Amino acid sequence: MFKHFASIDNILLEKDIIDFPDSDGNMLQIGGFDVLSGDKGNGHWVGNQAFRIMYDEICLGKGKSMITEYMKEKAGICDRATLLDAIAVLEDEEKGEDFLRMLIVSFFEAANNDDAEALKVIEDMAQRGADFICGHVNNMSFGDEINVVLSGSIHTKLPSQKYTDRMAELVAERTGRKFNFIKLNCAPVTGCINWLLED
Repeated sequence: MFKHFASIDNILLEKDIIDFPDSDGNMLQIGGFDVLSGDKGNGHWVGNQAFRIMYDEICLGKGKSMITEYMKEKAGICDRATLLDAIAVLEDEEKGEDFLRMLIVSFFEAANNDDAEALKVIEDMAQRGADFICGHVNNMSFGDEINVVLSGSIHTKLPSQKYTDRMAELVAERTGRKFNFIKLNCAPVTGCINWLLED
């Protein structure tokens, strides 16, 4: 789940629960309730979007994408049968995580090569991320500059610059405030180890 938390002149973007007070001592969690709060941008969500893009191209004949090309090379997905077989792989406890990684990496590779279908998803992610950041700005007290701390694997271990750059543009446009987007490049606390943090 994708959650946003605010601290003193800081907004932390993460998928785990961390609460910090603002300069008035108020705390606010926005997001974290999956589809109920419109969360977008976590690894499973990105993987699902990548799979949906392949489904649209292969099964519906629309939206040609480099994601399908990459997944053909990496996993042999080349037609409806192999795509639908991949659903069982995704649900397999042992093989599912590896397949999900391939989807996520393929998604960002495509986005960074200006794949139109991947960029539509990047825009969707950035718009919702901006909604959540602006929710903090609108409901809490911050100083003149606000630090947005990018935590979590999607922000720190994947080439997601197009997404974070677009989100930064949107929050600046909507609020007229100065934001500093900072990647949190340190190991997580115990219990938050993720495959993307492995070098």
